[in-house]
Amino acid sequence: MKHKNKQNSMTLSLKNNLRKGLGLSFGVLILSSMASFISIKSLINNPGLTTQSNATTCYLNNLLFVLKEAETGQRDCLLARKEVEEKEKILPRTIYIAPADYPFLMEKDLSFSLDYSEKVNFSRPAIAVTFMTAAEVFGPQLVYLLLSGSNADGVKGLSVVSRHQGRVLVQTPMSAQVA
Repeated sequence: MKHKNKQNSMTLSLKNNLRKGLGLSFGVLILSSMASFISIKSLINNPGLTTQSNATTCYLNNLLFVLKEAETGQRDCLLARKEVEEKEKILPRTIYIAPADYPFLMEKDLSFSLDYSEKVNFSRPAIAVTFMTAAEVFGPQLVYLLLSGSNADGVKGLSVVSRHQGRVLVQTPMSAQVA
């Protein structure tokens, strides 16, 4: 009899725990549904947000397509890759890579200059230095793609590019391999 009472007690406890867990899950589902409903309702009431999001998404898709094409390194590639050289003129359709331990600056005459200044946020080459000068040279024509990384030097460049009316795109930390 004691064994049967103990077994009934365990079964009752299990059922209660399942009910609590199911109730909690149901509550979370309702809360997340309400949050989604509120977000969707605000998007419907403000179509400008949706238009901006769609335009940004299309722009990012096109940019990613171009970058993927450049990354393949195959024949008929849309973009060339090259390491920056001192006083070299900027060429169209070219992705420039900073030499090891040298940030590069962009000059008003559309050339590069290599810089061996102090580290920015413990990083050299620091992308902030490059994009600060690029923002001054290119202004609203500049696209700043900030990928999440291990240092915060990119955020400084982001604010300068934004002040010069450049387009700023930021990777979400959740999608980053390094954050």
